[in-house]
Amino acid sequence: MKLSKFYNCKRLKIVTPDDKTFTGTMVDYFSGYEEDGVPESITIRPEFGTIAGKLVEFEEKDIKSIEILDEE
Repeated sequence: MKLSKFYNCKRLKIVTPDDKTFTGTMVDYFSGYEEDGVPESITIRPEFGTIAGKLVEFEEKDIKSIEILDEE
């Protein structure tokens, strides 16, 4: 999955491999360093739950699916 295609999105819904769902505002995209084995990632600010308002980073391996809720 190429996370870069979600770079210009405003809100995302991310589902993890263990079926936890996070809905929030897109904050950052990190392209990674392929030659150093550092994976790309997306950071969102969840809207709900105990981590609402905090920054949460998801590497590609931590994402089962992504849904675009709002585009910029």
